[in-house]
Amino acid sequence: IMYQSMLDDEMYKMKNMTGMQLSPDQIQSDEHFDLFKKYIFVDSPEKLMNMVMKYNDDYKMLVSARKAASEDINAANSSYFPTVDLVSSYVQNNPSGSAKKSDYENEFKTGVNVSLNIFNGFRNSAQESKMVASYSQAKLQIDDFLLKTRYNIDSQLSKYSAAKETYLVAERSHKNALQLTGLYEQEFQLGQESLLDLISSRNEAFQA
Repeated sequence: IMYQSMLDDEMYKMKNMTGMQLSPDQIQSDEHFDLFKKYIFVDSPEKLMNMVMKYNDDYKMLVSARKAASEDINAANSSYFPTVDLVSSYVQNNPSGSAKKSDYENEFKTGVNVSLNIFNGFRNSAQESKMVASYSQAKLQIDDFLLKTRYNIDSQLSKYSAAKETYLVAERSHKNALQLTGLYEQEFQLGQESLLDLISSRNEAFQA
């Protein structure tokens, strides 16, 4: 039961790594079994980090939060600048009575309104500080995520390298065991022949 549970755990891990539904009967030790030769294990930390930054949804959310905080800072900074509005109007004059229409021509007026944000300076400064703090927090979260990810990658790659070494040692042990088994079989066959020779010679001696 214990070994069956261990086997089930390993098969589940293998399914997560390869995305393939495998059965224990498919996992063989003979040289023609090339399942893992076809599957490419990425063992470069840089490549794995690039894959995380490209495909990981948590990382994308953190980057989006940092971008939004940066845009909020820009918006807060823009509140310090004067606001300039272009104003235009068209006035149609209709003289009454005996007034000459030529003296009251229609007018097109343009003007510029300039607003200076004088009284909201403290509020804008506080808002800017708040946005800067949000940006710093978002950046720290990204840095923390990348550090933890790199640590996990290095840890898993270390386990992967150790497992590869263990597999190579086990493979050599398996080959040695097969060779020893072959030698034992040869010795057994020789022993059988020697035993038959001994029995035959004793029979001949007894008959003689």
